[in-house]
Amino acid sequence: MFLLLGICFSLSDENLDFSLDSTAGKTYRLSELKGRLVYLNFFSEHCYPCEREVPILNQMSRLEPELLLVLGVGYNYSSKERLARSKKRMGIEFPVLFDSQNYLAKKLGVFALPSGFLIDEQGRIKLQLLGEQGARLIKVVAQELSRRRKELVGRKIYLSKFEPINSLPQGLMVNLRTAFRNYFFARNYWLTTSPEKADYQLEVRFGKWLEIVEFDFLLCSRSKKRCCYQGRIQTLGFDLDRYFQEVEKALRQISGENFCKKF
Repeated sequence: MFLLLGICFSLSDENLDFSLDSTAGKTYRLSELKGRLVYLNFFSEHCYPCEREVPILNQMSRLEPELLLVLGVGYNYSSKERLARSKKRMGIEFPVLFDSQNYLAKKLGVFALPSGFLIDEQGRIKLQLLGEQGARLIKVVAQELSRRRKELVGRKIYLSKFEPINSLPQGLMVNLRTAFRNYFFARNYWLTTSPEKADYQLEVRFGKWLEIVEFDFLLCSRSKKRCCYQGRIQTLGFDLDRYFQEVEKALRQISGENFCKKF
């Protein structure tokens, strides 16, 4: 395995952000994935080394789906349909992005296939890998996941409820939940879906009347039994900054030795 370290540019640069659609129709934008590790794998059809490393990449995509996102990027594909057929034929289990002009490959200087890029939680390239990867790739990525888990100790929140107070469109709630999780992730909090991993449990409810949005939440410590903080604010429109500030204030208070409000 050939590793290139110390790449001379950073994906945190504004002009190196990307927004690409997957074969399933979902849009992935790098700036919205901060907080997670991202592994980009460039491949093409009739590339036998690309096909041989698919099982390793599939295995890697299952390591810690909430912290690590594996994304394939098709190279020299003329249509999304053709790319989808390649994905199915090669047995790829992770999302695959369509880039009709090879924009991202050109930005990253891809000159051989397969090529891989491990991007850290701040959107910076950590490793560039050229050629077919074996089991050692799993070890390298597992080390990065271990580092990330240690950084998130005491900052894991189980989002147990995310509900409307009144009738809000289901699509709005789905998009809002995703934006909410991404916002916290980018600020070094892990909104996990696994309660056994969490330090805190969070319930959120939203209501909207004309332009006024009500944000209600209940945050409970999982180590201090029934030790909770209840908050409610109203904003003009949806304001993730304010919601984050309120929850972070609750986190500071509930972690203090002298605060414990029982419900």
